[in-house]
Amino acid sequence: MPNKATYSYLLKGRPLNNGQRREEDIDVDNVQDCQNLIDVAILFHIFVRRLELVACATLEKQLFDAYKPLSTYAQRLFEQLGRILLTLRWRVSYYKVFGQPASSKNVQWTEMQPEDQESLFFEKRLEMVTESLYHFFFFLEKRPKKDVDRAAAVGGERRKYEDTMMEVVDEFPTEENGFERWMEKGKALITLSDAASREMQLGLGQVRAPFGH
Repeated sequence: MPNKATYSYLLKGRPLNNGQRREEDIDVDNVQDCQNLIDVAILFHIFVRRLELVACATLEKQLFDAYKPLSTYAQRLFEQLGRILLTLRWRVSYYKVFGQPASSKNVQWTEMQPEDQESLFFEKRLEMVTESLYHFFFFLEKRPKKDVDRAAAVGGERRKYEDTMMEVVDEFPTEENGFERWMEKGKALITLSDAASREMQLGLGQVRAPFGH
């Protein structure tokens, strides 16, 4: 996956420079700096996993509350899930178009390189989270009309994502059993947004193939 990330040390206890704390770039070719990055990455994964567990527990409670009679929370949660789904679909699609998805390689798990195993795990987990929230979205959509305004999810939203050239119309899900079709449309949005031109400007690789095929 093309990576635009840069890393730096925030120097603790050093004097401020123009109101900002001094920073030093991390050299990824330096052995010690690389080890520091690995340590931070491990801590980051632990933190994110804990955050994910808290988020799941919170969502479970909110869904339970939203399904109570005369709930005033259902509409807000319905709209929040819709917007989260749009963002997740964009992320999955961007990865499939510009990245090197491990699932596209005809190799058994035991024969994969460690980085490909990690990539495949990330890819599948992201899709699993997206699909789970997709079904939660329709769980709420079945609420009585007085609790959930389905019209709010018709037509989608106009969005301009980071590192794209054009605005796109991002459509909310409309078919309960249409997850795969809805996800496939996400890759078409990458093309419509002209993200490839921006990638070329940044010098970050090439599109794998039209719509990931």
